[in-house]
Amino acid sequence: MWTSQHTLGYLCMTGQYVDRYWKLHAHMFSFVHVPPRHNANSLCETLLECISKWNIQSKLFSITADNCSTNDSAITTLKRNLGRRNFILMIQDDMQDLHDTISKIREI
Repeated sequence: MWTSQHTLGYLCMTGQYVDRYWKLHAHMFSFVHVPPRHNANSLCETLLECISKWNIQSKLFSITADNCSTNDSAITTLKRNLGRRNFILMIQDDMQDLHDTISKIREI
């Protein structure tokens, strides 16, 4: 996170990824304002919004940030939240599969 002279906080989220042809790409996904109270919770919430906007929750492999203690706390919270969301998505997928199976059985 970067703070301007006027104490406005900004977050730049970049990422690297390999496409299906094994070509490496670097991309700036978001450059956004972080609301006042630049603490771990607001930073985590802003990161989650950026990640959700790009629909990359299940595609993250690693997260790198500088050594600010606020970042450490935000990343820890982010990992916990993403883990919960991924778990919920897995359960929803399994429930849909189960629903499809039950529907087929009922047709018999």
